[in-house]
Amino acid sequence: MPTVDQVLNNPLYIAFHTQYRHMWNSLLLRAERAGIHFVKTPSKSGISARITCERRSPQSQAALYAKGRTRPGRIVTNANAWQSPHQYDLATDVMLYLNGKPCSKGSETPWGLWIPMVRFVGLTSGADFSSLKDYGHVEHPRWRLLARQFGVDV
Repeated sequence: MPTVDQVLNNPLYIAFHTQYRHMWNSLLLRAERAGIHFVKTPSKSGISARITCERRSPQSQAALYAKGRTRPGRIVTNANAWQSPHQYDLATDVMLYLNGKPCSKGSETPWGLWIPMVRFVGLTSGADFSSLKDYGHVEHPRWRLLARQFGVDV
């Protein structure tokens, strides 16, 4: 498995991370125009959002992966350590709120605004996962290329 320094100094990581930040900023601009504001208080539309996770350590990812497998709880991820774009700083998790309460999932909720914007800017939405759909997850569409450079099977 790679070390964090190996990932951060890899030329492909640097290129992908720059591209990801550009796409993420584009997404934030579109969200703002649609009335989704990344602030602590709701906008006039009543919609607000908060980033819940960006970079995640391999140890934290392994602990999440153990849930529902070797630890109590339900399964929350299919990705073990280094098999998630969070370890490469190429994913972000968000939570959307409507009038201060977490939004339920579905196209009639603010997620119905958010997910098409994620796709439009070229990012991948966790709502498109075939199992364990994760509406708040956003990732770089080609992060697996970087993981494979380090011999990680994803």
